[in-house]
Amino acid sequence: MIKVAQPFVGNDEVNAGKEMLLFGSYVSGKRVREFEEKFAACHGTKYEVGGNSGTAALHVGLALLETAWRMK
Repeated sequence: MIKVAQPFVGNDEVNAGKEMLLFGSYVSGKRVREFEEKFAACHGTKYEVGGNSGTAALHVGLALLETAWRMK
């Protein structure tokens, strides 16, 4: 096996993963909401919506474009 990158996983990451697995909040919940808020702030936007895949992101993007087009 050729290692491309060695990920670093510390106690903070282990504890966050454990919390999400134990409480089922890996799809939505407090941590996801916090991430979305921090991501939006980092990029200077008011809102951010996380998705579970690139396909889901494309669906959301197309739906937003369609909504914006209809509002013209």
